Amino acid sequence: MNNKTTQVVVGAWRSAIQRDCDWRCIDAFGHVNNLIYLDWCQEARSRHFALVAGHFPGQGGIGLVVRSVEFTYHKSMLLGEQALITTRLKRMGSTSFVQEYAIWNGELCGEGAVTCVFYDVQAGTKANPCQALRNAMIVREPLLGSPAGLQVEEID
Repeated sequence: MNNKTTQVVVGAWRSAIQRDCDWRCIDAFGHVNNLIYLDWCQEARSRHFALVAGHFPGQGGIGLVVRSVEFTYHKSMLLGEQALITTRLKRMGSTSFVQEYAIWNGELCGEGAVTCVFYDVQAGTKANPCQALRNAMIVREPLLGSPAGLQVEEID
């Protein structure tokens, strides 16, 4: 079964990943399990950080710790459909940031936000990221003034 959907994305988003709704994603009711949506958002966050920082969280000495997460489910997804998970930075603080997500399958299926705290892996404490990382995160973001368009990461 292959229900590839043309993705309609509304709003200014910076990066995205695509995922297939395969049998591992499906719950007892035949829908994509709610936790899968959050797993996709976590992967999109890590890949977005790696795209900006040049490494995955924790590999360069600075990691990310999730402080809070919220998510609203709008539409269920089914086996064989394809999800597009979009991300953008909403706010940057001195030791934390808020990132927004949306999951699309022809229309908006869910949306949410996460507050992450920068974490010094060696010291085991929250950290202030270097100015270069802060600048790299901010300059790419449509909500913070960057004119950059959506970049979809292809994953094999």
